[in-house]
Amino acid sequence: MFAYDVVSRDLDTDGITTEGTSLVDRQLGGLGGDGTITIAGTDTEVYPTFAGLVQPKPDHKLDGRPYPKEMSITSTAISETYIYGRDEIIEVSVDFGQSVTAGDLTLVVLGLDTDLAQKLAEYASGNGTNVLVFRYSVDKRDRDDDGISVDLPANLEITATDKEDVSYDHNPVGAINSLDENPKHKVDGSLLGGDQTPQTVRAVTIAGAPDSGNDTYDLAEQIVVQAIFDETVRIVGHPHIELYIGGKVRAAVHPNPFIPADPGLSIGLRIRFYYQVREGDVDDDGVSIVANS
Repeated sequence: MFAYDVVSRDLDTDGITTEGTSLVDRQLGGLGGDGTITIAGTDTEVYPTFAGLVQPKPDHKLDGRPYPKEMSITSTAISETYIYGRDEIIEVSVDFGQSVTAGDLTLVVLGLDTDLAQKLAEYASGNGTNVLVFRYSVDKRDRDDDGISVDLPANLEITATDKEDVSYDHNPVGAINSLDENPKHKVDGSLLGGDQTPQTVRAVTIAGAPDSGNDTYDLAEQIVVQAIFDETVRIVGHPHIELYIGGKVRAAVHPNPFIPADPGLSIGLRIRFYYQVREGDVDDDGVSIVANS
C-alpha cells in the first residue's frame, strides 16, 4: 500500500488516476523513488507491472485548496440580553483548515434588519494561521431583533500561505459559507455599548395634574411620571419607577398597561411611566418619587 498526503496545490475534479507500469532497462515506469521491492525473506527483486492507465475515479476526487470548514461568531455582547450596542465589536472567526493569508479587500458580510442593509466585517487578524478573524463596529443606525446572519462572499480574497497561486475555493462539498440568524447576537445601535458611560437621567418629574383640578387624584386616575435622559434611549422590557404614596412604595410602569402598546413611545429623550390610583391609596402630603443611586 502506498500513501500520499494532499497539499494545497492539488486539484483534480475528475478523480485521480494511476499510471500503468512497464519494465524498460530494469526501470519501472509509473513507480518512482529509490527503494526496491523484494520477495519476502529473499533478496530477489520483484518488478510488478500492470498495463495501461487506470481511468479517473469520480469517487476519488481531490481538492487541496483552502475552504471554510468552520465559522462562528466569537464575540459576546456586553448586555445580558444578547444585544450589541453602539460601538461594540462583532467578531467572526473562519477556520480554513490550513494556513491561509487574507487579501487587502477581504470582507465578510453581516446581515442586519436595518433597511435590509448588509454590513461588511473587515479582516482583523490571523494571517499565516488556519483561522482568520473579521470585525465590525456597530453603528448607531444598526438594528437586528432576530440576530445577525453571516455570509462569505464568493470573491473573498484568500490564498494558501506562501502559495499565492492557490486561491480560496468558495463552495466545495462541506464548505461552511453562512450562518443563520442567531438570537444570542442581536443588535441595537440606539443603545450605548462598549466601555462608554451609560446614559444618565437628567430629571424625573410628575407630568400632568389630577382631572378634578383640586390637586387630588381620585380612584382609577393615572399618575404620569416622566424621565428625561441625556440621549435618546430605547426601552426594552417593562421597567418601573418607584413612588411613595402614603408611606407605601408603588410602581409606575412602562409602557402604559391601560392602552395598546405603541413602540414609538419607548424611544426618545423623554419616557413616561404610569401608575393608576387604587383603593386604599391615601397621601395628604403629596406623591413623592423614590431616589436611587
